[in-house]
Amino acid sequence: MKKLLFLTALATTALAGCTSDEQNEAAKQSQPSKIVFNAPIVNGNTRAFPGEQPVNGKYSTQEEFCVFANQSNDDFTAWDDNNNYLNNVRVKYSESIDDGGTTKKGWIPADNNPIYWPKEGKLTFAAYSPADAAGTIKYGNGGLTITNFTTDDDVAEQYDLMYSERSYDRIASTNQSAEVTDPKPGHTGQSYDGVDILFRHALASINFKVKAAKDYKGTTITVNQISILNVWNKGTFKENITEGSTYDSNPAWEINKTDNPNGKTYNVISGTTGTVLTTSAETLIGANSALLIPQNMRYPKDANNNKDIIVQVEYTIQVGNGNPVKQVSEVSLVTGNSGNYFTDGTNAIEKWEMGKRYTYTIVIGLNNIIYFSPAVTNWDNITVSPDLTI
Repeated sequence: MKKLLFLTALATTALAGCTSDEQNEAAKQSQPSKIVFNAPIVNGNTRAFPGEQPVNGKYSTQEEFCVFANQSNDDFTAWDDNNNYLNNVRVKYSESIDDGGTTKKGWIPADNNPIYWPKEGKLTFAAYSPADAAGTIKYGNGGLTITNFTTDDDVAEQYDLMYSERSYDRIASTNQSAEVTDPKPGHTGQSYDGVDILFRHALASINFKVKAAKDYKGTTITVNQISILNVWNKGTFKENITEGSTYDSNPAWEINKTDNPNGKTYNVISGTTGTVLTTSAETLIGANSALLIPQNMRYPKDANNNKDIIVQVEYTIQVGNGNPVKQVSEVSLVTGNSGNYFTDGTNAIEKWEMGKRYTYTIVIGLNNIIYFSPAVTNWDNITVSPDLTI
């Protein structure tokens, strides 16, 4: 399970509107309180690799996200498209938000027009990140749906797609008449100065470290490229919320296997002439996290052609002043060459799951054998074992 992190400092965020001008103006006149957000929290407590959000749960101020809100007179029971108060509102970070003469930092509307709390009722919020996420995005009954999301061909350009839990029944701090009674889990029970947003990771993060099997005196091993083959790169994300007064979801991906029937190849390393190995496992120069759609790794192309997701390693071995000898090795990320499944220490790993970071340690020796010691983290970190041998 992912660990929920709490921020000790609040960053206020004024939201801009996708309400009607008349609705927002009426709210401004009767309830002159801007909707603000606490600094978003990202579910996960580990160090971010390149391309990942976040560091220690803090949402990056370089990113923008989009917000939805649904209005109800009583405690929320189900999302009603007829009662949308905010619909896909884009927000950005600002160092200078004017809040009644007080300057604050936080996320504000991309168009710089604030939105105000409604005169009556409560708002239930949801969000996704980043604001420029690929695919067709819709929010409604059942939560967030992103149709035909596609991972970028360039691993260095991939991003951490996230969806938020709902923040139920929030009201303005100045709206003393809109007090929530008998609060439920996930409900405030009192007025709110800032709306809380908790993001969850929708993708899987794949990472590699490499080391030499031993200290080979007079011999240099240089890794030039690591590639992941046979990967599905397109799918539809569904949050699958069970409508009710508390957050209960079963998020899942539906893989599109039609557009790229042979799968995609992703090169993990970019912009480097290679990394010389030592006996310490290190992230390679120019390496990036591959942020990929969660999927089965076992026979991902066709159940009849034995095409597991595999890793391909390109490296050279140079003895003394001799010419470097190029080597290319491939191995399944499910069973390796041994036929034994990799595990997280307990369970076999046959699929990548959303919100988990998988770290594979590659060990290269002079006998052309490569060992993999995979690990997974909860973003969730997962350590994969045993070693993988080519």
